[in-house]
Amino acid sequence: MSALIRGAAYDKGVVRGHSLGKTEGLAKGKAEGRAEGEGMGIANSIKTFLAVRFGTVPDELLVRIDAVSDLETLQQLLAVTATATSLADFAAHLLPA
Repeated sequence: MSALIRGAAYDKGVVRGHSLGKTEGLAKGKAEGRAEGEGMGIANSIKTFLAVRFGTVPDELLVRIDAVSDLETLQQLLAVTATATSLADFAAHLLPA
């Protein structure tokens, strides 16, 4: 009888652990998804602002902007779009391709 009780308690613990792990995984996935979406939005804003200020943005520069995933860096680059005097000036703030 005690083996059944230990077995049931063990099974209950496994189920609870699985549920907690799933919940934590979902929360982490949602947070990562939000951060990725925010980054994409900032990158799109950068590309739009550059196009408005300087005209056609070369594909190479668009690819380099899309390669930036760090939100803080993207926010800094967004600020640079306001003060850059040219596309080359803006590109100087990006890491080399």
